[in-house]
Amino acid sequence: MPDSEKLKKEIRFEGVHKIMPGGTAVEEILKKMGKTSIEQELNCGSCGYDTCRDKAIAVLNGKADLTMCLPYLKEKAESFSDAIIKNTPNGVIVLNEDLEIQQINNAAKGILNISPSTDLLGSPVSRILDPIDYILALKEGKNCYYKRKYFAEYKKYVDETIIYDKEYHVIIIIMKDVTQEEKIKALKNKQSEAAIEIADKVVEKQMRVVQEIALLLGETTAETKIALAKLKETMEDE
Repeated sequence: MPDSEKLKKEIRFEGVHKIMPGGTAVEEILKKMGKTSIEQELNCGSCGYDTCRDKAIAVLNGKADLTMCLPYLKEKAESFSDAIIKNTPNGVIVLNEDLEIQQINNAAKGILNISPSTDLLGSPVSRILDPIDYILALKEGKNCYYKRKYFAEYKKYVDETIIYDKEYHVIIIIMKDVTQEEKIKALKNKQSEAAIEIADKVVEKQMRVVQEIALLLGETTAETKIALAKLKETMEDE
């Protein structure tokens, strides 16, 4: 058996070495947490500390992390969402359940030929768009995806998506400008129609020739007529 005296060890209490930083250091941490004014120091306690300043001191002592702050994380998420909305090439409009504009990005203003400096927040959406589809989305609670619409007053075609978020009581409108695509399609249709019209005239002329000199041209003219008729059908299918 080992000597009991040899199993003993004296451990002295050395105290808690806690750094008490100066006001400047605390203020710097608070700024990093997004708290640049007294009003932003909510002291909500969600991080486990009684006050935001206690949390900042804990960060300086290596006992806490900047991201251990619910308002901070929420603000970061909102900032990230705002950055996406501002920089996306698609138009985005957010309405409340009274169909009032809560947010609209410059891309949406561009699609609707509205100056970026125009303040529309709080305005009814009917000021800039026909609200019928948004009323239906609110009433029926159904989302609508990629519906092609023509805004006659703006001379724009868009693929519009409408999302009703019941949890947050908002309607999100996303618009993709497809005006150029529609112009190209219309031009192609016009060219096809012109080609079909020319083919019609050629066939009509050939038919007159057939009637006049059928005996002389015989099968050759008939074959030409059939070929032109098939060309016309192909163009009409396209």
